[in-house]
Amino acid sequence: MTRVELEQLKSLKQEAKQLQEELNNLPFVPASVKGSMVEFPYIETTFKVSGIDEKKGKQVKEKLDRVLDEIQDQILSMEEWLESVEDSEIRTILRMKYRNGMKDKEIAADLGYTRQAIGAKLKRFFEKI
Repeated sequence: MTRVELEQLKSLKQEAKQLQEELNNLPFVPASVKGSMVEFPYIETTFKVSGIDEKKGKQVKEKLDRVLDEIQDQILSMEEWLESVEDSEIRTILRMKYRNGMKDKEIAADLGYTRQAIGAKLKRFFEKI
C-alpha cells in the first residue's frame, strides 16, 4: 500500500463525516395539503406545512452508504497489507495515523516520542517500500 492510498482512507473518513452532518441538517421544504377542519359540512382548506427534503435525504444517505462501504474495503486492504509489515511499532503508528485519524503529535504523546520522531519513523518506512 502506498502513502497516497493510506491518505485516501483519511479523506474518505472526512467525506463520510461531512455527509453525515449534511444528513443531520437536511433543509426544510415548504408544501401544502388540502383537507377540512370539520367533518360536516366538508370545507376544503389548504394548509401550509414544511418538512425535511426526503429526496435530498435519500440521495445523501445513498452516497454516505457508498462511502462507508469504500471505507470498510480500504480498512480491510490496509489490515491485509499491515500483516506484511514486520515492525510492530510501525504497524501501530500506521494504524493510529491512517485508520484512527490521529495526528503525529497525538501519536507521539501516546507512544512517548516527539512529533518529529514519529514523522521521521514514517518517512524512513515509506522510503524503504
